[in-house]
Amino acid sequence: MIREVGDLLGIHPEALRRWVKKARAQAAADAVAAKLERERIRELGKEVAELRRANESSRSPRRIQPRPVARSVTSPGRSSRSSCGPPPPGTAPPPRV
Repeated sequence: MIREVGDLLGIHPEALRRWVKKARAQAAADAVAAKLERERIRELGKEVAELRRANESSRSPRRIQPRPVARSVTSPGRSSRSSCGPPPPGTAPPPRV
């Protein structure tokens, strides 16, 4: 078949055979690249949707719940700030009077 087409076009059959082989290889590579590109576009679309949802949720007003205040039970006449022991980590010591 390649010989007949080569004769019709005035091209040496072996040159035509190499062109066909090269074109088929390029077409296969293009098909693989197109498939990978479609997959990447699909992944990016999912990522965009996720980021939009996160963005919308960060924009929506949130009801802020007050944090409960921990109150210690003390005897009458004693403050909750006693000087017995070191202060808890991350807090400043009570001021001296």
